[in-house]
Amino acid sequence: MKKLTAIPEDRPLTVRENTLTRWLLEHGIPEAADYLQQLERARVASRCYCGCASINFAISGVVPPPGDGITILADYEWQAPGGEMFGVFVFERGGLLAGMEVWSQDGLGQATVLPEIKQLRPVGS
Repeated sequence: MKKLTAIPEDRPLTVRENTLTRWLLEHGIPEAADYLQQLERARVASRCYCGCASINFAISGVVPPPGDGITILADYEWQAPGGEMFGVFVFERGGLLAGMEVWSQDGLGQATVLPEIKQLRPVGS
């Protein structure tokens, strides 16, 4: 059985990726704001194999080490116009801003686009 892995990339964050990640860090747990400086040095290191909008970061060329646990810095959800429910969270691993995960909460759609900030609400609210 083939192991599914992230697709390597090396590119700057798009304006939308940067804006959303910044907003999440500004509206997450108190420690999340500490990672704003790292966002300035972040590049996309890989993206999800499934085609969703999830991305992993490299900070100043350093990819957070695998195997270390993650800390979710901000966790939000939104409802698409068709009623599908999605989630987005930004996380750190090993003290580095590690990525942004976008996922379907109900399995009724694929999270291929990032939400508008005005759509977001804290998970479970």
